[in-house]
Amino acid sequence: MEVFFVTGNKGKYVTAKAELSEFNIQLIQKSIEIPEPRTYDIREIAREKALLAYKTLKKPLIVLDAGFYLKRWKDFPGPFTNHAIRGLGIEGILKLIEGEERLCEFRNVLAFIDENHIEPIFFESNIGGTVPEQSRGGSHERQWSKLHTIFIPEGFEKTLAEMNDAEYEEYNKWRVGKAPIFRNFGVWLTDKHK
Repeated sequence: MEVFFVTGNKGKYVTAKAELSEFNIQLIQKSIEIPEPRTYDIREIAREKALLAYKTLKKPLIVLDAGFYLKRWKDFPGPFTNHAIRGLGIEGILKLIEGEERLCEFRNVLAFIDENHIEPIFFESNIGGTVPEQSRGGSHERQWSKLHTIFIPEGFEKTLAEMNDAEYEEYNKWRVGKAPIFRNFGVWLTDKHK
């Protein structure tokens, strides 16, 4: 089955394509400019983006919205992570929690829509971790965001950006086991089309 992944983020696409390969889903990346709703609810953001993208493409598609949450700052920056990075930079985010609790969490919502669903179907995952004292690691193809330099997944010692390919693969296996957002979507879609 052909499904469009509406994203301009190559790292997200590479991850999704790899995780969905076992399900005979042909994932096609499509970048569409979609206005992002101003709300703290990432599920609502994913919903709106899926509906708007479907109006344009009129093909089965997924969108993925994510937020980065610093426990010390409750819901900040949440879905406004890109704005926080542009405004504060990674160093500014680190400064916000200097001497404070360093727990954090990525929350993800995947929304699927097609001709049979007037409202999107949702899949969600959360990945906890900590923020190091300083930014660590460089950029790479699998990177979703600059946050990869300041996110250490729980149970790991390195930021995502510091991990070599083997370590990142180990993290991916752990993440898929803990929060299999793309896998859950693949299972659901495969079952739906039996």
